[in-house]
Amino acid sequence: HRFGRKAGRQAGKLAQEEATAMQQAKSAALARAIGLPLREMVVAPMVDASELPFRMLCRKYGATLCYTPMLHSRLFAQIPEYRAKKFRTCPEDRPLFAQF
Repeated sequence: HRFGRKAGRQAGKLAQEEATAMQQAKSAALARAIGLPLREMVVAPMVDASELPFRMLCRKYGATLCYTPMLHSRLFAQIPEYRAKKFRTCPEDRPLFAQF
């Protein structure tokens, strides 16, 4: 019985590894299709800490994807000063996800 259980565990582990490999292949294909690097280092959004200087510092040390701070959609759409003050970026700050 011991050998039967061990073989069963090994088969289960192999099936899990195959499923993980398939998921990784699908993820890589999606990343390539939308133009993202295959190895991502994502800087998660943080309250009052996701402004441009911080994002650029993170990119300097390997971040490939960043988020803006949370933006108020109505203010962003209606007030140019709000947009200019709260939404700052540059060409090197890509890819970038904006949060509204």
